Amino acid sequence: MKNIVSVNENTVQYSTVSAVAIRLGVHAKLIYKEIEEGRLPAVKIGAPGSKRPTIRVPVAAFEAWEAKQLEGGAK
Repeated sequence: MKNIVSVNENTVQYSTVSAVAIRLGVHAKLIYKEIEEGRLPAVKIGAPGSKRPTIRVPVAAFEAWEAKQLEGGAK
């Protein structure tokens, strides 16, 4: 997956929302909706109360979410 952020192999890897959307072939708004509704884990980076925090999706969490979708979707 492109746009993965990692310091070294022992750290958690993160992806951008746009990279997740591109991988799935969907609009980023759909990914933001999945995050907002708690179905796709994400990390918000920024000052508390920030109107536009930076959002990153842990790669392992995305891969688990994707596998669940392939098995029949969120329930």
